[in-house]
Amino acid sequence: MSGIAGIANKDESPVDPRLLQQWVEFLRFRGPDGGQLWSNGPVGLANTLLDTTGSALAAHQPCSLDGKVWISADARIDGQQELKAKLQKDVADELAHATDAKLILYAYHKWDQRCLDHLIGDFSFAIWDNAKKRLFCARDHFGVKPFFYADTFRHFLFSNTLNCLRLHPEVSSDLDDRAIADFLIYGMLVHLDRSVFSDIRRLPPAHCLIWSAEKGLDVRRYWTLPLPDLLTYKHRQDYFDHFNELMQRAVDDRLRTTRVIVSMSGGLDSTSVAAFACESEAFRKESTKIHAGTGFYRRLVPDDEHPYARLTAEKLGMPFHGVQMDEAVNDPWIGKWFRTPEPIDDMVPLGPYRRTCMLAKNFRVVLTGQGGDPALYPAPASFPLFMQKLFLGSLGLRILKYKFTVGRFPRLDLRKSFRRYIGRDKKSDGCPVPPWINRDFFSHVKSDPRWVSLRKSTKRVESLRGGAYLQMEDSMWPNIFENGDSGVTSIPAQERHPYFDLRVIKFLLALPPVPWCVDKHLIRQAMKNRLPRAVLKRPKTPLKGLSDYERLREGNTLSLHGRDLNARLAEYIDVSRYRSMMAAPEKLHPIEIKLITRPIFFSQWLNQIDSKPFKPGGT
Repeated sequence: MSGIAGIANKDESPVDPRLLQQWVEFLRFRGPDGGQLWSNGPVGLANTLLDTTGSALAAHQPCSLDGKVWISADARIDGQQELKAKLQKDVADELAHATDAKLILYAYHKWDQRCLDHLIGDFSFAIWDNAKKRLFCARDHFGVKPFFYADTFRHFLFSNTLNCLRLHPEVSSDLDDRAIADFLIYGMLVHLDRSVFSDIRRLPPAHCLIWSAEKGLDVRRYWTLPLPDLLTYKHRQDYFDHFNELMQRAVDDRLRTTRVIVSMSGGLDSTSVAAFACESEAFRKESTKIHAGTGFYRRLVPDDEHPYARLTAEKLGMPFHGVQMDEAVNDPWIGKWFRTPEPIDDMVPLGPYRRTCMLAKNFRVVLTGQGGDPALYPAPASFPLFMQKLFLGSLGLRILKYKFTVGRFPRLDLRKSFRRYIGRDKKSDGCPVPPWINRDFFSHVKSDPRWVSLRKSTKRVESLRGGAYLQMEDSMWPNIFENGDSGVTSIPAQERHPYFDLRVIKFLLALPPVPWCVDKHLIRQAMKNRLPRAVLKRPKTPLKGLSDYERLREGNTLSLHGRDLNARLAEYIDVSRYRSMMAAPEKLHPIEIKLITRPIFFSQWLNQIDSKPFKPGGT
């Protein structure tokens, strides 16, 4: 795993090796196990290594197979046996010990740009093809790995770390109004091709780009999440067998290390990942154990996750680490958190961030349970389709069978589908414009047709699993992944998400909603005798309170960050109106807490974006 960066000079002048070396030194925080650079005339690549496999010497980059095509990649390629089988006839001997980056090169040599049809896993990479005089870059299907680029007057620059690009003098610190509006209204970027800096763009998930001095820049989508036909296995056991097989492969592909910990709550998703990890044949050969870690509250909010997580760890024989998060706001790490490359919505990430900081002292890989909730969401996106299938299809029989077996009708969360049907669940309704937005700023932003169309998007998916499909496509996921990436946290550790394995997602989206998706019936049944009974019987349990709200009531948030707001805030916020709200936070409902905290965090971020030299992971 790596920090990557590169440059192509449009005027064909040689690359300055001092710039590449500066990038290597800057990126060592995310790749402390080695750093190298390569250049050839107007093109240069840089790479730093985070060794998670124990094969550091073989994994050094930039690398090439023939000295003509070079790659710098942050990549973990899954399904390697299947990929090698496709390549076997051409390079059988060389494939045995090929690194992830070299597997990408082998695929590129065989299929050119179509290599993306054969690659699965988490990756962002750039390939320089000297014969074709072009850069070919790509980002994985769900956006687990970030990729940024800047197409300036004289250069094309790229990196998986936003602030690495800001080191270049031709990249300005001017802000992008649409991205700032995204953050202030949604708390995240919904324009996934932008960053908060106008000169820096993101490559969206499932997209690739081609750049050449002759033709310029071309960005295109190479993959769209498919919506498969529903599975109709003859025997119930076939569903469990297929799930167990795919999840075990997904976890195994993410376990090529002995320095791994599972970030575990007391729910089904992360505990099932822990069970599969402990059952991994490859890991059982090692003398070390997989660890479990969880964050918990003792004081701020009621929290019963910790006992369930500990109970699971004991049953699976996992060493257990608990991190108390009540005082995360006063943690010394908080200063580093506010030096993030882009603004962070609120304090919710601080607890996981502090937990990851502690776990990363001894572990390089953190497995999560992210993905189980959206992939098994039972409600359809189309309420009329649900009614049609209820009376004219097999859904009605499945529901009656469930009622007869379980003793109650299945909980399908149809309210949201019905609200979409009657037009009351549009993004513009679900996320209203905050009252403190500067009117002139918002008038400028809302005149952008693309931004308006995005807010009014009501995509219809005519499938009983349409609700899950839309949740999997939600723009929050790339935001969540990036907030856990080393480029934001400055921590040399990687989060990996088995439930976001492409093979697993395709299977879960093909499941009939009843009974398999109701209360995660599939996981509960598949995990019988593998997880504690208390965990298997536990209903879906959200946190019984909002820690940010409780901190605000105690005065911690405002006292820590002060009441002095950044002068530039007035460009985006009606400061007078905001101060009147901030003076009486007790009048706000807990779910409105972001009306107070988001401008504070944005102000804190503005305070530090102009400082140079940049610090790792922040500014």
